[in-house]
Amino acid sequence: MAKSYKVICTPTAFVLDRDLTVVYTGRIDDSRTGTKIRSCDLEAAIADTVAGRPVSVSRTEPFGCAVVW
Repeated sequence: MAKSYKVICTPTAFVLDRDLTVVYTGRIDDSRTGTKIRSCDLEAAIADTVAGRPVSVSRTEPFGCAVVW
């Protein structure tokens, strides 16, 4: 599954809509340490999807441990 979604590191978040279309892929938030979070990207994508709105930011650059195939 990770290969098919082209995951390059973990964690990488995905949000799918009711049609199982990927509407967001990327990081959970913008802080590597969790102490300086300014943007909750995954939470915002979920909120947009649940509300039936287009996801305002559909892709962010994930960061974490590299996946080695």
